[in-house]
Amino acid sequence: MARVLVAFTVVAGAAHAASVYRIEPADGGIAGMAAVAPEFVARSASVEDQGANGDGVASPGESLHVRLRLQNAGGDDAQNLTMALTTDDPDIDLPESVLVSPRWQAGLTTSVAWRVTIAATAAPHLVAATATFTADNGGPWAFIVAFRIEAAPVAFAKTDGWIDDPVPAGDGDGRAEPGERIRVGVRLLNEGATDGAGVRVALRALDTDVAPVVAEAIHTSWPAGEARDTVFLVDITPTAHTHDVPVVISVTVEGVDPWHFSVLIPVVAPAPEFELRSAWLFDPAPGGNRDGRAVPGERVLPRVRLRNVGSAQATNVAVRLMTADPHVAVVDGDADHATWPTGEARNSGLALDISPDAAPHDFAATVTVTADGGGPWEFALTFTIAPPEAAFTLESSWLFDPRPLGNRDGALSPGETAFPRVRLRNTGADDAFGAVVTLATDDPDVSVVDDRITYEGWPAGIGRNNTGFTVEVRNDAQPHDVTFTATVTTAHAGPWQFAVVLPIVYRAVEFAPRSSWVFDPQPGGDRDGQAEAGERVLPRLRLLHVGSEEARNVRVDLTTDDAEVTIVQGDLLYETWAP
Repeated sequence: MARVLVAFTVVAGAAHAASVYRIEPADGGIAGMAAVAPEFVARSASVEDQGANGDGVASPGESLHVRLRLQNAGGDDAQNLTMALTTDDPDIDLPESVLVSPRWQAGLTTSVAWRVTIAATAAPHLVAATATFTADNGGPWAFIVAFRIEAAPVAFAKTDGWIDDPVPAGDGDGRAEPGERIRVGVRLLNEGATDGAGVRVALRALDTDVAPVVAEAIHTSWPAGEARDTVFLVDITPTAHTHDVPVVISVTVEGVDPWHFSVLIPVVAPAPEFELRSAWLFDPAPGGNRDGRAVPGERVLPRVRLRNVGSAQATNVAVRLMTADPHVAVVDGDADHATWPTGEARNSGLALDISPDAAPHDFAATVTVTADGGGPWEFALTFTIAPPEAAFTLESSWLFDPRPLGNRDGALSPGETAFPRVRLRNTGADDAFGAVVTLATDDPDVSVVDDRITYEGWPAGIGRNNTGFTVEVRNDAQPHDVTFTATVTTAHAGPWQFAVVLPIVYRAVEFAPRSSWVFDPQPGGDRDGQAEAGERVLPRLRLLHVGSEEARNVRVDLTTDDAEVTIVQGDLLYETWAP
């Protein structure tokens, strides 16, 4: 339903000044006309500050009453009347905004008063509030009540605060410490329009670690616009711990609600304090090689040097090392110290495992220190995973050619299957990880059947016979040197390549033809050195034992598939045949 504002009653004047307006329904009748129902009309409005300075003016920081005088001008009593005062002004607080009355007689004129608190920081301005009346048998009736907030005749604001601990009751370091007597100072400004009289400034503390000695100061007069310092004496108990102590400064002037200001006293008890001096890596045997570097696969012992730079001995000190790097495992991340005297620096030993497959990189770690009555202290550290210093050398090579696929002579022979051996040593300073040794050759008479040997790790200084290579030699291979290439790679370094030379030699017992001819003596031939039709000839075959061992029970057979030749004597036996 639409409403219109109708000026009804205006109360003017400096003291108690307020105005009231009726909010009429757009289709309502004349305000104040009697009817057979309750009907409220406003007669006057005012502000009353008897509980404050009693000047009848609404001022910042005051608590007052907003009073509205009304008449039930209707023809019936108002039953169960609800009277509410509301405002959206941020400087106004309404502790009890709703009042109730069971009955308001017809024709009765009386007052309704709401308690209002004005913010101490409120600037002068016009306040508008709405008073709404609702009865079981009528209403609502709404009125706008307006009054001004004027500049306070006396108003105080805190502009500064401090603490001081002069000798001999303190040590002059500007800190509140256990057992000291300190001075708590506050600077206040009378920003009101008039001078203050009988101004009381008091300090109050609820914390048992402080005891006010001089807790109140009285200013007989305090001119408007003047700032003054007030100093209190406060004792800090010898057992006080480190924390902020709040105290309240209250300013009281007769007839005005007090002003309250907060001051924090930071109490600093003697306490440990840790600083990071240095950090480094120690990698002793057996997990490391004492070169001061972290490399893949090593166990390193970080050393964290801390110093207690505080004013008290630390007790129950815990040093904790953490890292989120997935390639670093914290094996021992805790170091505990029952006591740690002030001024002393100590090393805390911890342990980390570096993953064998870690790539070289920097990794972050955090050291956290806790102690009784202090901390935690956190320190960021950066360590480096360095590339391993691995190096390989060829120590020797040989051939293993066991029976039945070889002849155990330690050399390659035509038709053999043999097993080369390559002895390598890690001569570097660090263990190698992910080591792979391969064997290859481009010689057409040799095929490498098994060409790869892998190792998860290869410790520094260790030599190994690489067993697992297999080669095959062609049956028609002629004696010569075969050059193989042995290649070593690791997860972090390499390759290293080495030439391995293994000879192909004849078998231990092997014959090679040297020459052949025809001998045709009489009477069966004509001694012309040619085989002719009808002749009996004696073929001559010269063989050389090119092997390395004496041949025994050697049988030489002569055969042919030529139908025109008949072998009369085709075999010869030799008990031995020297190489």
